[in-house]
Amino acid sequence: MRRSLFAVPPTEGCAQNYRNLWEPPNARSALARQQCEDLWRDFADLADNDFIDRFPFELHQRWFEMYLGASLRRTGLNPSAPKPGPDFQVIVEHAPILGLIQDLQVAYIRFIVANAHPDSGVAAGIFTAAYGLRGSDNVSGADRESLQEQLQWFLKHLPIPKRFNRSRSKGYYRRNTKGIAWLRDTALEHISRMHELKRILDANGVPVHIVREDRVGYVVYKDHVQVIAEPFSDTETGP
Repeated sequence: MRRSLFAVPPTEGCAQNYRNLWEPPNARSALARQQCEDLWRDFADLADNDFIDRFPFELHQRWFEMYLGASLRRTGLNPSAPKPGPDFQVIVEHAPILGLIQDLQVAYIRFIVANAHPDSGVAAGIFTAAYGLRGSDNVSGADRESLQEQLQWFLKHLPIPKRFNRSRSKGYYRRNTKGIAWLRDTALEHISRMHELKRILDANGVPVHIVREDRVGYVVYKDHVQVIAEPFSDTETGP
C-alpha cells in the first residue's frame, strides 16, 4: 500500500511550509496540499525509499523532483528512476536520455585543500588533512580536542558511500575513484561542523576553500546529506 506523502508529522527542523501543508490553516494551504497529493499519485513509484521521510526537511527540492517526474508522465513519456544514477531517465526512440535531472535546485558544497586527490585528480576534501593535523605535535591541546570531537561526530553521522564511480562491473570497487563528495546545502549540522574543521585547519597553516556547485556531475551515490558525483568537464572542483 502506498504511503501518504504527509505520513510524517512535523518535527523540529522541518520546513514551515510543510507544517502548513500537513495541517492546512486556510483554504489556500488546503488546495496546495491537494495539488501535492495529486502529484504524488503520479510520482510515488519513482521516488527514493526515503523520499517521504526527507520531504518535511527538503520540501522545495523534493517538490520540484516530484513535479518534474509527474509532469514527464503526464506528457506521455515513461520516465524511470535508475539506482544509482540520475533522478530520471527517459527512453526516446529506443535510446536513453541520461542525466535528465541531477537534483536540480539544490546547491552542493565542498570543503577542499590545495592537494589533489590521487585518484580523482581534483582538489581533495579536508578529512585527510584534519586527521593529519590531529596527529601532529604542532597542534594545541584545545584544537586537538575539537578535531577529535568533530571527526568522531562525522564517523557516526556521515554515511559511508557505497560507490565512487559509474562502473557497473563486478569489480567496480577496485577501480580508481573518480567520484567526489559534495554536501547538500540542507545538511546544516554537517556544514556547521565542517566550518569548525576549516577554522582549525586555517589557523594551523592549512588553507581550506569552499566550493559551491549546482552541476556536480554524474551522480553515482546519494543519501540525505551528500552526493558522490563524477564531475562534468565544466564542474567547478577547485578554488
